[in-house]
Amino acid sequence: MRPGDRGLAQQHEAGFRSFEIQDTPLPGIANRGNRVCLIEQLVESVRRIKYISVICREPLSQFRADPTSHLFDPIKAAVLRMHAGLTDEAFWLIFYSVHFGKHRIDRWRLARDIYGHLGGRQPWDWRMTSADPAVFRAWLATSQRQLNLKTAVRRGHRRAGQGFR
Repeated sequence: MRPGDRGLAQQHEAGFRSFEIQDTPLPGIANRGNRVCLIEQLVESVRRIKYISVICREPLSQFRADPTSHLFDPIKAAVLRMHAGLTDEAFWLIFYSVHFGKHRIDRWRLARDIYGHLGGRQPWDWRMTSADPAVFRAWLATSQRQLNLKTAVRRGHRRAGQGFR
């Protein structure tokens, strides 16, 4: 945890203790490790909300929404789409950011490769993907090997019920 976040973590800890004393035990976080993990997740959530607040006010390059650019960033692309009134597309890009995650080395490469249709004719945007999800799934299945070979660095993404891999 970053030093500047310790105060917020202590506030959460105090809030949990107070709730347990005044209301009811919290058995899911009675274990110290579980409690620390939850508090760290809460602090990280606050950090992300602050980050989004900041980038919503900043001028952003259109390259942030271009999956053919190394500057592609699905979170910043979502802000650009939201500002353009494309709410469905903004939420779709946020889904990409959460599902595929930002790898510490490859950054947004996996999200960029998939959203960008591996440099194909049209990105897998919300309109195209939602119009025929079976086509997207078929493309994903046939592109799996190429996606894995795009880089030698192991890329992280989330799967339902699993952490990053």
